[in-house]
Amino acid sequence: LGLPQVGDKIGCYRYQRFPDNVALTKDLTVAMCVDIGLLTHAQADRLQIFRFDPTEEGGTATALQNAPAAFLPCETTRFGLVPRLLNDIAALVGPRPLHAATAVSLIHIGVGGLCGASRCLSSPIFTWGLLADMTINDGNNQTVGPASTLPTAPSVIVKDSGGGAVAGATVTFSVASGNGSITGAVDTTGADGIARLGSWTLPSAPGTYSLTATLPGAGGSPQTFTATRIPVGIASASVSPTTLPIGGLEGTATVSVTNGTGAPASGLVVQGYILQGAGESAARRFGGTSLQATGDPFTCASDTCTLPGFNFSANGAGTGTLVCGSASAEFDLMQGETLLQTFTIPITLSSAGPCP
Repeated sequence: LGLPQVGDKIGCYRYQRFPDNVALTKDLTVAMCVDIGLLTHAQADRLQIFRFDPTEEGGTATALQNAPAAFLPCETTRFGLVPRLLNDIAALVGPRPLHAATAVSLIHIGVGGLCGASRCLSSPIFTWGLLADMTINDGNNQTVGPASTLPTAPSVIVKDSGGGAVAGATVTFSVASGNGSITGAVDTTGADGIARLGSWTLPSAPGTYSLTATLPGAGGSPQTFTATRIPVGIASASVSPTTLPIGGLEGTATVSVTNGTGAPASGLVVQGYILQGAGESAARRFGGTSLQATGDPFTCASDTCTLPGFNFSANGAGTGTLVCGSASAEFDLMQGETLLQTFTIPITLSSAGPCP
């Protein structure tokens, strides 16, 4: 772009003003020419300028409010995709009326952002990009028993301002002291925009714990996850076969319960359901219960108790209609009328005939 890059911050440029001893009190428009490369027209229309504040940890990026950049000519030349800047200026000019950045070329576009003079000049390092938002994808508000590693590792999803997935964003997960241990603390979003923690193991004491996911410069960052450890809970569950026929033969569910209270836990029942879909079209059908195998509520003396397998099928009563495809098996651990924990695993539903 004809501007010096800042250290190892590839794509970040330090702006200067001439003369540099003139006091500026008005807002400034920061502008640059951008090679849009493989961006779609819709993505190019959402490009924004970001001010970069470097720190020892890396730094943060703050999106500037859009301003027109038509004053900055951007074009191709016979030497390739080289933007033409106005002589040697650094594209710091007086404020203009605000509106979306104006495209002035199919190859390069001029992108502008409004910035307060004092802030711009105290940290005059800028780059361009698509504004991203980070939200929780899954793995929040889980409850686990004494086997305290969460069955679903927390994950976030990063999207641009148009709702498209953002790939290549580095997300850092962290826990404060006393909130357990994690693996795979740093992950990069894939093509689906999702970054996932390796694992989160809660402390041995019952309680509610928290974890944060951070993406500097993204809206919604940081995101906070919570998880609760209970003294008696489901350690694992499985269904065999993992593909169940709708209205067909029964499978077998196996559930292990962990008791960390140091005393027998009695009056326990596991109830199984099949869940599929979301919203008004969601289905929840009864799958089976541990009472089929034990006859009465069971007692877990201590440590881990594996229940005898019980029948589990996609034939039970409930709401909604089951269809071929992905679904979840939900197991509710009950003690009397109290729901201690809900534990879910993925399954697949099939049909006796060809699936639609």
